[in-house]
This record gives sequence, structure tokens and C-alpha cells, in this order.
Amino acid sequence: MDQYPIPTNSSDKPSGDKSLKFLYSALNGHSNYPFGDMFDVVVPSYNPEDMANSNGCLVIWGGGDISPSLYGQHPCSRTGAKDEMSSQDFIEMQLAATAVKKGIPIIGICRGAQMMCAMAGGKLIQDVSGHGNNHQIETDTGKILTTTSVHHQMMFPWDIANYNLIAWTYPKRSKEYIEGTQVGDKEKDRGDVVVAFPDKVDPMYHEPEIIYLPQIKALCIQGHPEFIANLEHEFVQYCRALVTQYLISPFLK
Repeated sequence: MDQYPIPTNSSDKPSGDKSLKFLYSALNGHSNYPFGDMFDVVVPSYNPEDMANSNGCLVIWGGGDISPSLYGQHPCSRTGAKDEMSSQDFIEMQLAATAVKKGIPIIGICRGAQMMCAMAGGKLIQDVSGHGNNHQIETDTGKILTTTSVHHQMMFPWDIANYNLIAWTYPKRSKEYIEGTQVGDKEKDRGDVVVAFPDKVDPMYHEPEIIYLPQIKALCIQGHPEFIANLEHEFVQYCRALVTQYLISPFLK
């Protein structure tokens, strides 16, 4: 099994005045595991004022489906989300917008990843099959890992001008892809739209699992490393290594 370097004590963490010292945990989710010990201070964050120092990182955790209005669609029949943003949508979007304005990098986990995909100009497939349990993913370096997977929606970053596809489902699992109708399309009633993905959308079309969005400094992880109560688990180590590679190390340069 390949090992990934992970911080195990204070001497392993970035040091100096330019290190990311604060982890702003949106709605204080999941006791901040498995990322909390990579930072000096964890700050439960419920409003933008909680992120007083730009020398930090925001993490937005999992949860229910985001409102499809965030990416210009009506809800399909297979989502519990509504046209109107929920209170959680509103709070987390405020936190994310403040982070982007301040240059604070963002970790998005499942729901948080999907919200960041929408925020950057992408959208979601509102319902996919085959992703409701653990499965394998392939990384951009050719590694095969097992991810914790409980999502029924999927990031669709292909409409975003600039994104890095880091990991994808291996092999593809979905048999069906469902969207809602477009907001403002008066010719269509609200309902389900079955989506077909021709190869020309992406020559190596993948079902995205982890992406990085440089324009908003967001690392989007659709799996749940926080569900694995083992800091040395390969997927947990991999996610922590990505946080270092994409968010912490660039900040220090």
C-alpha cells in the first residue's frame, strides 16, 4: 500500500508567520476530523465575521442536497431540495463568498464539494445511480483507492473554464443521470431530464470524485474521509495530502 505523508504532531505542521493557522469549520461539523490537527486553531464558523483572519482555511462539510437554483435548475423528483435556498445553503454560501473575497482556501466535503462546484460555474447531476456505497476511485497519478461514498448527486465541472480533475470513479458506476429543467425555460414544465453524456463532452469522460477549482481555491472531495475513524487509512491520508498539496503549500510560497 502506498503511503502519503501526513502530519502526526506539531513539528510536522507548517510553521512560521505565513502558515495557515486557522481552520474555519462551517457550522462546526464533524468535530473537525480529519483536518483539524493540520492547523493551529479550529474556529467554529456560523457567519462571515467568524473568519476574522485570512490566514486560514474554510471547510464546508456534507449534508442534504443543495438548492438547484444555485446552478440554474429546478429540483428533479429525486431530490429533497427546493427552489428556495435552505438556511444551510444561505449560511454556507455566505461563508464561501467571504472566503473567496479574502483569498481563504476552501475544503468542500460531499455537499460542500458540490456547492463549490456550483459556485465556480458548474452544476450537479441531481441523481446518479451506483454511488450509494463505498467504491473505488482512480487518481490522476494512477492510484486506485477506496472512497467512502453515500452521495446520490454528482459534480459536473465540465462547464467550468478552469478545473483540475484529481480523481474519478473506477470503473464508472452510474446507469442513469437525472437533472431538473432549467430555470427560465418557459417551453418546458418542471420535471426530470435524463442526461446522456456523449464522449465529446470529455474524450475520457469520467464520473468526478475529487476536483480542484483554482479560481476559488477550492478542493472538492465528494467522498467522506471524516467517516473513517482511522487516521492512517489510505483514503484519509490521501485527502490530507491533497489539502497540503493544493491549499497549504501554495499559500506558503
